[in-house]
Amino acid sequence: MDENNKKSPRRKKQPAVMHCSFCDKSQNEVHKLIARENSAGKKALSICDECVEMCTEIINEQGLVEAENSPKALYEYIVRQNEIIGDARDRANKALDLLSVSMPPASQSQQ
Repeated sequence: MDENNKKSPRRKKQPAVMHCSFCDKSQNEVHKLIARENSAGKKALSICDECVEMCTEIINEQGLVEAENSPKALYEYIVRQNEIIGDARDRANKALDLLSVSMPPASQSQQ
């Protein structure tokens, strides 16, 4: 067989690098990228953990602004924030369990 007629080795097709639909950072530049699959031919929508955090801060700040004018809304805001803190504490405890580390007891102000 002639040297020029040899088949070139097949290369594996590299998966496409996804980008955040909001900040355009690649999946390699962020910790997590959440994507929604679309039907064929449409670009997938995605959001990175950094944009999720920024959106959460905006929503929380807006909730506090709205709550300042209503005792009931302020109470609901405080309850929601306590739930968020509790969820974060649970996630932190699970992560620490994986590392076989324990968290110090919560102070009175954190409960």
